[in-house]
Formats: sequence, C-alpha cells, structure tokens
Amino acid sequence: MKYIYITGRGRSGSTVIDAMLGNSKSIESVGELVSGLGRFNAMCSCGKGMNDCGYWTSVRHNYESKTAQSWDKFAKDTVKSGHVKEFMDTLFGNSNFNRGLVKDTEQFTQGLLEVAGKKAILDSSKNPNRALWLAKFYDDSKIIHLVKHPDGVAASKYKFIGRGKGYKFLRRTYLNPKLAPLYMTVEAISWMVGNAMIGLIKLVRPKKVILVKYEDFGAKPEAIFEKLSKFLEIDLSEVRDAVINGHPLTFGHTIGGNGVRNSETFVFSTKKGKKRPMPTFYKVLIRIFCWPLMLIYGYRFI
Repeated sequence: MKYIYITGRGRSGSTVIDAMLGNSKSIESVGELVSGLGRFNAMCSCGKGMNDCGYWTSVRHNYESKTAQSWDKFAKDTVKSGHVKEFMDTLFGNSNFNRGLVKDTEQFTQGLLEVAGKKAILDSSKNPNRALWLAKFYDDSKIIHLVKHPDGVAASKYKFIGRGKGYKFLRRTYLNPKLAPLYMTVEAISWMVGNAMIGLIKLVRPKKVILVKYEDFGAKPEAIFEKLSKFLEIDLSEVRDAVINGHPLTFGHTIGGNGVRNSETFVFSTKKGKKRPMPTFYKVLIRIFCWPLMLIYGYRFI
C-alpha cells in the first residue's frame, strides 16, 4: 500500500505534477487529500461533488465498512497530522494518536487502491508536517520534495494580490493590498523556512525523500523521470513519453488544487502561460531571504 506524497510550497506546480504522475498505470492521483477529505460536498475533478461521485462514494464505503472509525473523524485526524503547529510533536513524539492514525490511513489507502485498481496513492497536499508524519510513521511512504524558483512562486502570489484575491498564509486570507510589501516579505521567508523544514525531514528519513525541481520536468524530462522511477520503484516510461511528445494527459478524480484540474485533459509544459511581471524590488527582497537555498538548489540569482 504505497503512499506517495508531494510536499513543497504552494504555487510550485504540485497540482499538475500530481495529475501527470497519475497517468501512470500504477499511480492513483487524488489531489490535496488532507484538506479534501473533510469537505465531502466539494467538487471532484470529474465535475461532480464528492458526495455524488461514484468513485469517492465507493472509497468512503470501502473505508467505513472495514473500520470502526468514522470518515469525519478520520478526515479531522488527517488534517491535524498536516498542521505546522504539530511539527515538533511529530518530529519527537510517538503518541497513541499517531499509531491509531497509521492504521486508519492504511485502511483508507487499501480501500482506495481497491477502487482504483492501482498500486500506489499520490497525495499532493504539500504540508511539510504531513510529509514528516508519513516519513516517520507510515512504512511504505515516499516523499517528493517539489521545488520551484522563488520568483515563480512569489509572482503567482503577487498576481492574486493584484487581482484583489488577497494573500493566503497559514489557512487565512489577508485582503489589504497596501500590505503587499509585507505579504511578499512573508512569502520569501516562508519559501526559505518551508523548504528548510522539508530538508530536515530528509535528514531524519533520507531514504524516503527525494528533491526534484519543477523546471526539470521541462528542461530534462528523461533524467527526472528516470530519477523518479528509481526512487518510487514504479515504471514511468509512458508518462515520460507523453510529456516529451506533447501528448494530452488526463485528470482522474482529484480534489483540491488549482482550477486547472477542472479541464478534461492537459498538455504539460513548464513554459505554458504568460510570465507574471513582478517589481524588481520584490525580486531583490526574495534574494535577500532565499539566497542560501537558491544556491543549494542551483537557481540563478540574475
């Protein structure tokens, strides 16, 4: 019951990478599972609400028929395992809560894979604490640390601020556009701290974590898919060929993530879409706070 998890900063391309890998015959992509489980009236990428989607209702029935735990309690406990405030407790603790959640997660994963007819589940919730929890407590887990240049991540956040959609931080949305310099400072620090936290997870469980750069899926797909195939112990050759040849990929029954998942098909490209302009001041700000990891990850400063 292999559990693959994508972790990293928001706006790093996790929704697309999740869906892309879900086109493998062995991997079932489910989107942002941590937040999605508790919103059973939310939309599935198939166009139906989860409570009307045959796939998700079957998954829920499978789980509830095999365990005494309710779906809602399991969803609540899963959210708790992904909250950043639980990071130190997860790092140093081994509570009854964690042991119980492991059993429930194994039952859930087994039931979902029976419905999907695949060998591995792929969850792209991104939360570093959930990644730590899986790496430490769930034996058959693999963590993909997805990194994107901080300019690209920050530019995406800056776009939303400019459109009046505010800045999201720690599950809250701040709407005052005059505080954009503060928001962007927080974003730069968060990119640094969030990725450093995931680096700590790799130190704790080095064989369970792999770092991949979003840009490499476009720049050197052969190498990145070979690297992932070896790490996951799953053949990704069909997905690799589809990406290289520009063939359309499909979304499964994913939950959460950005609006691109509502499309029936997509063609992967790291260059797709317009470049989002961002004032030079913010680019300088990003480098002031992010330069150590930019250097480690091999990102250019100019």
